[in-house]
Amino acid sequence: MADLESLRQGVRRSLPEIAEIRDPELRDKVVDAWAVSLSHTEFERIEDIRPSGNPKTAPMKRGTQADHIRGVTRMAVALAEQLEQVVGSIGVNRDLLLACALCHDVGKPFEFSPRNQARWEGNPGAAGYPSIRHSVYGVHIALTVGLPEAVARTQERAS
Repeated sequence: MADLESLRQGVRRSLPEIAEIRDPELRDKVVDAWAVSLSHTEFERIEDIRPSGNPKTAPMKRGTQADHIRGVTRMAVALAEQLEQVVGSIGVNRDLLLACALCHDVGKPFEFSPRNQARWEGNPGAAGYPSIRHSVYGVHIALTVGLPEAVARTQERAS
């Protein structure tokens, strides 16, 4: 298992859009959220996670889980920019928008963990199957590292 600093470095490589967050504290918390989430699993990189919406659904035809997150992030920013071109300023906090988009699947390492999947499948009566969905675990991770509640709430809409 990789140490937290190695995981942080990997997160920055996997999600270069993190560098667009101007607030250094928020930027670091986004990195920490992913590093902590990965550290509780056997995954060392976001790209190691199966690129699908749920562990048992078909994977993306092309790309990785990091590509999905990056695409969602770019679409969220583009949507806000285009909307503001049409209606004028709507007061979007770009840093917060980036953090929300980048963290919308931060709970996936836990739900997609092969160890957790085997544990839940082996004894579904102990914790249910799946025991905890990535959206719920993502709220836990976001709040644990001190991300704003707006980022934690993004998890509710991600599953």
